[in-house]
Amino acid sequence: MKILSTLLVFAMSLCAPASAQHNIQAAALHGMWHINVAQQGVSMASVVHLKEDQTFTSSTRANGAPVLDAAGTWRVDGNKLIWRYERSSHPSITPGFVDSDEILAADQKILRLKSSLSGKTRDWQRLH
Repeated sequence: MKILSTLLVFAMSLCAPASAQHNIQAAALHGMWHINVAQQGVSMASVVHLKEDQTFTSSTRANGAPVLDAAGTWRVDGNKLIWRYERSSHPSITPGFVDSDEILAADQKILRLKSSLSGKTRDWQRLH
């Protein structure tokens, strides 16, 4: 159960070590981002697509098996990335659930986010 809880927090953090970047423009985040993390002997891989219409889709796998598929809307508020889930494959993430991450850095290659749920910093790599 502890591993499932850890996997869920990781997946939701989609959902960083420097001070936060300010006045992030939403257009800087458009595109597909991925991350691979190994923790507690589990290889996690996530892909999120931040679309120009400010909707997102995401998919997280643990050792290749589906853990979380989700979709919703996103927006930038100062240095926060706000996620509002409209659907999720996990019963604990209900429609309307809102999460946020602190944007620590964003450029053409890296999106560094600090999860409000786990407090962990993760570097997402741009796919395109």
